[in-house]
Amino acid sequence: MHRSVFGAVVVAAALAASPSSAQSPFIVDPDRGVLSLAPVVGPISPGVVQIFVEGADDARMAQRPTELPVPPDARVGPQGGPFERRQRGSGSGVVIDADAGLVLTNHHVVEQGASLRVGLIDGRSLDAEVIGSDEATDLALLRIEADGLTVVEIGDSDQLQVGDLVIAIGYPFRLEQTVTLGIVSGLGRTLQRQFTDFIQTDAAINPGNSGGALVDSRGRLIGINTAIYSRSGGNVGIGYAVPMALANVVVDQLLAFGEVRRGRLGVEPQELSPELAEALELPSTDGALIAEVEPGSAGEQAGLEAGDVLIRAGGLRVDGVTDLMNAVGLTRPDRPLKLSVMRSGALVELEAQLEAPAATDGVVFAGARFVTLPDDHPLRGRLDGVGVDLVRPGTATGRTGLRRGDVVTHLDAHAVSGLDDVRDVLQRVGDAAVLTVVRGNAEFELTVDVPR
Repeated sequence: MHRSVFGAVVVAAALAASPSSAQSPFIVDPDRGVLSLAPVVGPISPGVVQIFVEGADDARMAQRPTELPVPPDARVGPQGGPFERRQRGSGSGVVIDADAGLVLTNHHVVEQGASLRVGLIDGRSLDAEVIGSDEATDLALLRIEADGLTVVEIGDSDQLQVGDLVIAIGYPFRLEQTVTLGIVSGLGRTLQRQFTDFIQTDAAINPGNSGGALVDSRGRLIGINTAIYSRSGGNVGIGYAVPMALANVVVDQLLAFGEVRRGRLGVEPQELSPELAEALELPSTDGALIAEVEPGSAGEQAGLEAGDVLIRAGGLRVDGVTDLMNAVGLTRPDRPLKLSVMRSGALVELEAQLEAPAATDGVVFAGARFVTLPDDHPLRGRLDGVGVDLVRPGTATGRTGLRRGDVVTHLDAHAVSGLDDVRDVLQRVGDAAVLTVVRGNAEFELTVDVPR
């Protein structure tokens, strides 16, 4: 068929499919006679932002998606003091709440940043604070203060099917905003990680796209781009995104607690083999077999028994052990988890109140958390002080370069050998606090502006 005739047939077919219909992903530009997704991308592109990260350590650069091999110049050895070479990275993020200024991105984008800024498509650059972050799902929630933010509408990732058209929007290689098109090439990818259920796509995702938007053909956010499969560092047509069905649960917990609090069911699950399914007279291998129930656990109290096959948890279908782990790991301990099990050929409905995780005894101050020095810390027994087990980027302590693993020996010239000492000094601290920090073989002071 002649090329011009073929083009006319494509345009005619698109027109016949009702160009104004919301079900048609392509719109025909009548002036140019071309199919385009510009009307879909244009309204949502201001809702995808660039994140600039400045850090002071040798960890992963934010510009590098989690599955990339480490570039030879992306690591700098520990310098042992406060004057280490500062690294700069970049990633992407998505505005999910304009009124509250909430931006969703990847944990690995922000985890090692001392300070964060968010760049909007209109040229504005804003300071950002980390509300909370979760390494297991590789998600982080930021807050910015700005008027006129654009929100990307959240879609239903549970309705995705292999073959659906998807669009990736982000800032690869520190370039200006970039849009790529592909399809959903796989669903339910785990990458051997807990609490994940990745969307696989062939839309081009490169370094810097981390934390950016994966949207459907109607411009609805269905995933957060987080990783690529690559042996060279470039795109090879396999990218992964955290589905919004999972991200929504994480966001709720980050808003409530600043972290994800995972409950515990207290069972030992295993996959159903065809032989096991046949022996248990099950119609398929879908579900998770309960091999063992710990005495006194939440599972036992709910009525679970060894030999039960869990087929639904939290209202979602359980096809295997990963689905069960996701359902349990993302359920808050203060909320019940409904369970559907097959037992001796009958359906049994149960409800479990998950076990709460052990509370972390610590003192939170200006974005950092001080804890009793762990037994396995290399400086344990060599000096008196408290450990730092959390520093949120973009906060007062984050901007100073304080790191997880540091030891604080003095606060405003007062020796602190335990958490009670820290609490006592913080009651009298002024507009600024001076921390004496030991890192490796180096000792130095950091001044923290105390937020009021």
